[in-house]
Amino acid sequence: MKTRVKTKILSITLCSLLLISAGCEDFLERPDASGMTNDVVFSTMKDAERVLAGAYSFVPYGFPLCNGDDWSWMYRILGHNTSIISDESFTQSNGYESQGYNLYIEGTLTPNIAFPFLEDKWVLSYQGIRSAYLFLENVDRVKDANTDLIKVRKAEARAYIGTKMYENFKRYGGLAWVSEYSKIGKEYSTKRLTIQQSVDSIISILDKAIPDLPVKTENMEFGRINKIAALAIKARTLLWSASPIFNPADNVSYFPSYSNPEYIKHQSFSAERWKLAAEAADETLNQALAGGYKLIMNGDPNVGSYKDAYKAACYYFPNDQIKNTEIIWGTRLNKTYNDAMAGQWFLMPWGKLGTGFLTQVLCKYLPFQNFVDFYEMKNGADQPADLYDKPEPYKNLDARFEATMMYHGYKLEGSSNKTMDMSARSNTDKGNNRPDDAQNFTGYYLSKFIKDQEITGELAFHNVFWPYIRLAEVYLMSAEAWNEYDPVGHRQHILNMINAVRNRAGQPNLESIPGYQPTQSFIRERIKRERAVELAYEEHRYFDLKRWKEGNKLAGQMYMMDVTGAATSPVYTRKPFKNPRTFSAKFYLFPMPNEDILKSDMIQNPGW
Repeated sequence: MKTRVKTKILSITLCSLLLISAGCEDFLERPDASGMTNDVVFSTMKDAERVLAGAYSFVPYGFPLCNGDDWSWMYRILGHNTSIISDESFTQSNGYESQGYNLYIEGTLTPNIAFPFLEDKWVLSYQGIRSAYLFLENVDRVKDANTDLIKVRKAEARAYIGTKMYENFKRYGGLAWVSEYSKIGKEYSTKRLTIQQSVDSIISILDKAIPDLPVKTENMEFGRINKIAALAIKARTLLWSASPIFNPADNVSYFPSYSNPEYIKHQSFSAERWKLAAEAADETLNQALAGGYKLIMNGDPNVGSYKDAYKAACYYFPNDQIKNTEIIWGTRLNKTYNDAMAGQWFLMPWGKLGTGFLTQVLCKYLPFQNFVDFYEMKNGADQPADLYDKPEPYKNLDARFEATMMYHGYKLEGSSNKTMDMSARSNTDKGNNRPDDAQNFTGYYLSKFIKDQEITGELAFHNVFWPYIRLAEVYLMSAEAWNEYDPVGHRQHILNMINAVRNRAGQPNLESIPGYQPTQSFIRERIKRERAVELAYEEHRYFDLKRWKEGNKLAGQMYMMDVTGAATSPVYTRKPFKNPRTFSAKFYLFPMPNEDILKSDMIQNPGW
């Protein structure tokens, strides 16, 4: 075991930051880009808020922003989110932009590779945490703010730290915990916390924040963390703590030969951890419902279909015509679809989709047939084996399918009412919606976060946010945790939680579907499937599979749907998509940068 040492401030928060042009000492002494001293920054609340805003700039965000010289392109796997490294989708690009795929799927990731290619933004996480601590420790100096506002903002800073530490926890396991703003010349221990210590530390700082946070943050406060969001982060942390990756029922870690298992699992299995997660999810849900949050339903004002109800949860703001009553924390309000080139980079089906459409195809999220297979029929049955031998095979799928992706025969909403033609009738005639430059076409385009009329040009692009936490997830967290802890005694509650989410999409109660079995194992698998469909492309799937210790499902053969034949009588053929994928056990947790391991007493994760 490495000799324990102390270090003068982790490099994870200092010199390696590409975002800061000043030297290390300047960065430490000048907390914002103006170069002002702390006395000046914290003389007014307006200036102090800039420090907290600096932390907020690093909140979790699933839309990659690849816009020229805009450094925000570093936030995701070079223009993608984790959808392309799960079984959800692939990317159009075969070139430079596939580097993230190469690292995480082809296994070329090492602890020596720095961002921008990384999904795990170790450096940026700790920079945000450090800014939050700077705000916490200095905001009481402000003379022109009332004490109630300062109290709320300090709670936000604490909840932000808890959120970023939770995000690190699910990526790295035992945390390198930072408990204060790091100062020049002071020595800090960098010994990792155990899994249990990490959980306790996250819960402690969230519990300190929760009482002082507002239940909702809307209008000009939209995008700030609130009480329900902090409660949800607490429930998420406890769900991870209870899950097989950290709490294996056989008490065997995912990497049995690792000599420091306390950093990658609890000392021993305990079913009680599921109970803690269940109670935290229920507390979140109860306070949310009492505070006016609710699932958007078909029949609500201006909502005329199950498809619209589901799609609205990730699209509309609380003060829009369709009021988003279920978004708990929408992060990073932006005009990412139409500001400069930024809209080209998240890319749903943005481009050459037929006459009258936009002129360029750069769609980077091309859903796999593997994921399409998760969607039930409208009666709750699994897709029949001969589904694609029939005309209009997609017609009777769960409404969430049509709200999430476009397919052959899809009719776009709006006055144009165009039909998507995904066919490749010949080498020279590839159909209106399957252009030559879509190298990795799978037969589907992702459309969950955009309206059809924005593609056709009938509507201006809508302002966007990332649906980091929404109410449907809380229902499913409660169902999962209670099913693991008390599947019989809480059976009706579990079904109620699942059915609330299913019914919003127009799907029948779980107990009414063909083949239903009132067993823990059956319901467990349906909850996992429900999470996949309900939270599709919201950056849950990749981490869920690791949380459940089902990394093998990130591997194997991915499939596409090839559409050929005449336009009026298409032939659907399920085909293998590229080579089978592999998954190594070491990928359950990411490596910490070697430069920080060498400068500290942190012990690296296994396999790296």
